[in-house]
Amino acid sequence: KVGFHFIGPYSKSNLTSTIPDGKNKLISFFKNQPNVFLYGKIESNKIPYFLKKMDVLLLCYLVAKYPKQLENSHKLMEYFGSGRVVLASYTEEYKNNSELLVMVDDNFKMEEKLKKIIDNLSYYNSKNLEYKRISFALDNTYKKQLEKIESILKNTIY
Repeated sequence: KVGFHFIGPYSKSNLTSTIPDGKNKLISFFKNQPNVFLYGKIESNKIPYFLKKMDVLLLCYLVAKYPKQLENSHKLMEYFGSGRVVLASYTEEYKNNSELLVMVDDNFKMEEKLKKIIDNLSYYNSKNLEYKRISFALDNTYKKQLEKIESILKNTIY
């Protein structure tokens, strides 16, 4: 009942590193699953359209191996901007903000959390939580961050 949609290059990318086309076991496995959809690279201006159509957005990193992967993730801001619920690997930055995303401290708990979210989609994708996620993303655009930096610099210099 659950479909997994992957957007982004899969022939040579962060998913496949240096493995030649057709030789990546993970991609081969995905291609043979009836509920997995690989879209490949999509123009960046079309990604928000896809994100808004999803029920749950996943962000799964090997946190134990690469602990800094999720620090200030730009992907999270893009996901928040869609308003959809996000299930993510643990990141210290959002540990106290369960309204923005659902995190797991161990990736082996992803399946359990995903089931909980799917069973309660009306809550996790409620208009109230959607609004909070979008508002957070809008409050943290590059432009807003530059304005904050400019303000700090002005106060420091003068």
